[in-house]
Amino acid sequence: MALSGVRDQAYTVTQVVEDALLKIYAHEAGQTLDATALAGGIRALRNMLRTWAVDGVHLWLDSELTVTPVASTATYALGTRALEVKQAYRRNNGSDMPIRLLTREEYNRLPNKTTEGNPYALWVDRDRTTTSVTLYPVPSTASAADDVIYVTCKLQIQDVTAGAEDIDVPPEWSEALVYNLAMRLAPDYLTEVRQDVAGMAMELYELLKAQDREESVFLRPRKRS
Repeated sequence: MALSGVRDQAYTVTQVVEDALLKIYAHEAGQTLDATALAGGIRALRNMLRTWAVDGVHLWLDSELTVTPVASTATYALGTRALEVKQAYRRNNGSDMPIRLLTREEYNRLPNKTTEGNPYALWVDRDRTTTSVTLYPVPSTASAADDVIYVTCKLQIQDVTAGAEDIDVPPEWSEALVYNLAMRLAPDYLTEVRQDVAGMAMELYELLKAQDREESVFLRPRKRS
């Protein structure tokens, strides 16, 4: 028999909500999910994903953003809200130089924040809706002509807003979504969660969280005897 040829078929929001409700006997298989149940499931799923995004995993959320320096301009909006800025570097004519990430306190202690030159440090300012970076020294005319700043960020998972949407997670997280959403929805339906469902929710999340961490690989030459 021929294979499907499909490897990454996406789960829709409605499918995840339906399967989660089935786990707690709050929905019947084959029946259309009513609008109220779907809306409640979307809210719970959205909140769960926001919480997961700050749990230190989710490599697929890592993104490299660029900042084009402008002479005598220190602060730049990244154009999106970043949960974390992991690292940054300055590229000048093909050569990359690391940029140090400063805390707010370290930046505040700088004696002359208007000094111009080639940036070697930056401060990250995160507010409710966006993230900006402030470079130090402030880019000079020469820096603005030759430099590009690269900032590696972990972005927020995209919100789910409608049943027909796909979810901003890799396909292997689908089962973990279903079981953990069932745990979130059970109190709303005054339903006791079965022990096997609760155990599976925890096991799947821990399994995928462990798999989703970036690890360093060290190569060591083999000694000849």
